[in-house]
Amino acid sequence: RSTPSNSSAASDVYKRQIQALKSGKVDNSTMQRLIDLLEKSTGVPGTKVLQPQETAPKEQQKPSSSEERYKDVLPDVELVRESEVDISLAFKDLTSPDTITRAKAAAWLIKQDADKVVPVALEVICSDTSIKVSKLAAAVVVKMGTQAVDMLLKKIHPGMSEQSLKNFIDVADLFLENPNLLPKLKEIILVGSPGAVRKCFALLRRIPSKAVNPIVIDLFERASGKMKLEVLTLITERNIKEAIPNLVEIIRPVKFWEQEQKIPLQVQVCRALGILKSPESEDALIDAAQIHKPWTMLKTKPDQVRATAVWALKQLPESNRLNTLLEKLKTDKSSAVRKAVGT
Repeated sequence: RSTPSNSSAASDVYKRQIQALKSGKVDNSTMQRLIDLLEKSTGVPGTKVLQPQETAPKEQQKPSSSEERYKDVLPDVELVRESEVDISLAFKDLTSPDTITRAKAAAWLIKQDADKVVPVALEVICSDTSIKVSKLAAAVVVKMGTQAVDMLLKKIHPGMSEQSLKNFIDVADLFLENPNLLPKLKEIILVGSPGAVRKCFALLRRIPSKAVNPIVIDLFERASGKMKLEVLTLITERNIKEAIPNLVEIIRPVKFWEQEQKIPLQVQVCRALGILKSPESEDALIDAAQIHKPWTMLKTKPDQVRATAVWALKQLPESNRLNTLLEKLKTDKSSAVRKAVGT
């Protein structure tokens, strides 16, 4: 680093060289000294030391979370509370006896944020309020659009109380246009409470879409007792031929040491197969109708099952095999079977 005395001496030399330059009396040695002095000097008056080019300031990093984004913002809790109170009051106005008040409340709710309206709407729908008010609350959610309906359906789950699920199912037909409704109903049917399952089943009966059929088949596989018979009725009502492979398994003859399906269920399955009139069921119905030889190790079905199987076979398109069996069964030892054949 240059001391003050060194800097002063360099300044004097610099001035003398300038004066020589101005007088025109400059020889080569003087010119060279002046050049050397300029190259070495950094503190000589009149000289300017170049600074490194300044770099542009780095772009400020955006906050990565809500907590960082609002860390310097004072919360307005009152504003949030007032907004929530307004929404609750608006839903309360849906119970007003005045039609205009209800219409205005519904129109106001539709314009609010879905994430604030949907939770309150769900509370209303699942509460013990009148079905009229529940449907109006559901209609508000539908009017708010697909995103709002999706948000509401995501909040529905089989773990809810049976009454809450039943109340939801009462208005679920308003959400039929949403593709997430049927999977939600299936979820309730598979693991929901008995009361909610019955409600779901009643709703499925009213839905004309073929998209319901796989749910009905799945329900038939999982149901038992009276519920299974009710689902079987729905299969015939909707002419769900996709269920035939599931049905024929129920009436297939079993070995002597195997357990039969319940006889009333087998009778109803035979009747259902006759109503569905699918040639696909012919083999299983013939096996159910005939008497099996001892060496086959197969149990012969009880007379009521055999007789119903014969009735079902007569509903199918004719075939040589079928006609041969029916002719043979005219002399069967069971009067119920002979009567079913038509003798």
